[in-house]
Amino acid sequence: MKRLTKILLINWHMFTRTEIEVDRNVLVTGHNGAGKSTLLDAIQYVLTGGRTKFNLAANEDGARRLEGYVRGKLGIESKEYLREGDVSTHIALQFYDEESNDSFVLGSIIDLPEGGRCIEHFYVFYRSEALMDLYVSGKNEVRSKRAFENELRHRKIKYDFAQNKTDARRRVTTAFGLNSKYTELIPKALAFRPI
Repeated sequence: MKRLTKILLINWHMFTRTEIEVDRNVLVTGHNGAGKSTLLDAIQYVLTGGRTKFNLAANEDGARRLEGYVRGKLGIESKEYLREGDVSTHIALQFYDEESNDSFVLGSIIDLPEGGRCIEHFYVFYRSEALMDLYVSGKNEVRSKRAFENELRHRKIKYDFAQNKTDARRRVTTAFGLNSKYTELIPKALAFRPI
C-alpha cells in the first residue's frame, strides 16, 4: 500500500511555505476562505497531471486559474496579487510505499515569468523525502525548475521529469499500479458530485 505522508506547498495561492504532515486519516476543517479547496486543488493538480478545473470542491462553477494560484490572487482593488515578478511554485506530495519501505515524491513546479505564461513541470523522485530545503535555498529563495534540478543532482536524488501532461498522468498511475482512468475520476470525486 502507498499512502500520502506529506504535502508541501510553496507559493500556492495563500500558502507561502507550508508543510503538512499526514498520518493515515486526515480531517481538513476551516472557515470559508481558509484554504480547504486550495489544498484539494493542489493535490488534484499533481495527481491529474494538470487536468484540473480549480475550486470544484467549493463551487461547481469554479473559475480559478493556475496563474491566480501561482501569483496569489487577492481580489483587492489596490493590490491584485500577493506575488509579483518572476514566481516559482512547488507542490510536492510525499508517499510511503509499505511494500518497498521507501518514500517517493510526486510533484509539480510551475515557473511564471513576469509578463509571461505558466510553464508547468511534473516530476517524480525516488527513495527520498520532500524536504523544504530542496525547494527553498538557504537564502530563502524559491528554486526554479533549473535550480531545483541542480539541487536534486547535487544530492544524488534519482528523479525523472515528465515530457508532457499525458506522460505526467501515466507516471502517476504507474506509481500506484492503477488504470489510466484513475486520473479522470479525481476531479469528479473532489467536486462532491456522484461519479
